Amino acid sequence: MTHDDPTDKDIPHRFWLLLMLRALARGHTLVVTGPSSFQSFLDGLPHVAILFQYILDHEWIAEREHSDGVHFYRLTPRGFDFWREGERWWRSLTWKDRLVVRLVG
Repeated sequence: MTHDDPTDKDIPHRFWLLLMLRALARGHTLVVTGPSSFQSFLDGLPHVAILFQYILDHEWIAEREHSDGVHFYRLTPRGFDFWREGERWWRSLTWKDRLVVRLVG
């Protein structure tokens, strides 16, 4: 990891974050409505709203277009690299470690 990437202990909801990055890497778009009501949609993932600001702040996603208060975000090259690093990390875990990560973050 580079100096400006978060460490494992800094990453909230590591499993859900990895699932979000997987969906974005497959080409899905993260859709955010606003500004009066915040709703987000990404391939049926329930934790998008919790992690949206976190992944935006780390520049793993960027807005690609917007229309009538609806914003569309895609994975950035930096986000794609972080996703690949996350997949390597996930494959390195034992099944017990994976279970712990899924249960407690």
